[in-house]
Amino acid sequence: MKKKFTRELAESSKTAQNYVYDLETYQNMFCAVFNCEGREIVFEISARKNDLEEILDFYTPENIQYAIGFNNVKFDAQVLHHIWKNREMYKFMMGSEICRDIYDFVQELIQKTNAGEFPPYAEWHFKVPQIDLFLMNHYDNKNKMTSLKWVEFSINHEWVQDLPYKFNMPLKADTFDEVIEYCKNDVAATRAFAAECIDLIKLRLSQQKQYPELN
Repeated sequence: MKKKFTRELAESSKTAQNYVYDLETYQNMFCAVFNCEGREIVFEISARKNDLEEILDFYTPENIQYAIGFNNVKFDAQVLHHIWKNREMYKFMMGSEICRDIYDFVQELIQKTNAGEFPPYAEWHFKVPQIDLFLMNHYDNKNKMTSLKWVEFSINHEWVQDLPYKFNMPLKADTFDEVIEYCKNDVAATRAFAAECIDLIKLRLSQQKQYPELN
């Protein structure tokens, strides 16, 4: 594997780092996994645990230079921005209630996407700059439409698996940890794919410096 791409992307900041991330959203469980050079940080919101304050403290430009994902501009970053926008309301809600609100937002987001509509938040709304490997590789093109599972298969990722739990059904509490491990695996796969895309990432960042008006 090429050199760790997070080091390749490092700029002047000595505190903010680059994290690869992914989310899982169910009616009664939300989790977010962030990975920086193999160091994992896991957040969970559910009836058994409520990491709302922790994720709000962590997901800031002071901590994260770039948030790297797969289809994150139109999905994951949308969800995190929704959480941030509703942070004051969420502080007075139980974990199970927050999960349900996030899930309802996600269903509306999916419906808009399927209808060809723009997501609710433009990229410039996001607190943390995003690197989206899905968009960067033009996988949103109908002729090149590609899922993360296909990418995992194409890079010979060690574990390629679809979760056996339907997204429109609540999870049993004893499956929460299994879903978190699944999310960790997707982050590991995204991280491996990002390493394969390091030259493209560096080119895009170079172009952004030269033409800052282009996202």
